[in-house]
Amino acid sequence: MSFLCLYGKGTKISKYIIEHDKIYIAKIKLGTKTETGDREGKIIDEKEVEEKNLEETRVKQELKKFIGKQEQKPPMYSAIKVNRKKTI
Repeated sequence: MSFLCLYGKGTKISKYIIEHDKIYIAKIKLGTKTETGDREGKIIDEKEVEEKNLEETRVKQELKKFIGKQEQKPPMYSAIKVNRKKTI
């Protein structure tokens, strides 16, 4: 596996690689809600995750929903840019 990290002026080439297939590896924490919608925020709610929801077949079934194009909702405190300009 390889990993590409772009920074500084190197980010200018991202437009050439953005359309290629990608693989994501995620580390998740279940049952926790934060005030900002990401891991940085203060925890505002915690729920116990039912064991039946952690069964391998159930997890695989849920993960299949993430295959293909996705519409993402950025965290509420994210710096969103449209046409390289920050939006509110």
